[in-house]
Amino acid sequence: MEKFTVKKGNKAVLEILCKDKDGNVITSLSTTTAIKFHVKERKAITTTKISKTKGNGIEVDLPSQGYLRVSLLPAETNALVAGDYYMGCQIEWSATEIYEIDMYIGNYETNILEIIQDIVNT
Repeated sequence: MEKFTVKKGNKAVLEILCKDKDGNVITSLSTTTAIKFHVKERKAITTTKISKTKGNGIEVDLPSQGYLRVSLLPAETNALVAGDYYMGCQIEWSATEIYEIDMYIGNYETNILEIIQDIVNT
């Protein structure tokens, strides 16, 4: 699994292709009632470091093609210590239809956000 790497304190825009657990592109993003994205230290931890929702950091650009865009602000990436974090995305169509999706950035499946220290040479 590949990592999505961001320099600490930089803005990042994640163009995410959403797939279900069977590897099928989710083409019904326009009918969702909620989309939630989160960054945590590890998958099993409940406390989130960054949270985004549809309309608040998540935009659905090409809903019939399965794409959404998540924007991470410089202050959000700056607040993270350099290292690897778990990213997750949950899509909801109703109270009984809530799914954790597989995320593809570029051609690679990923759920790892790598924050690296921006080193400036003097």
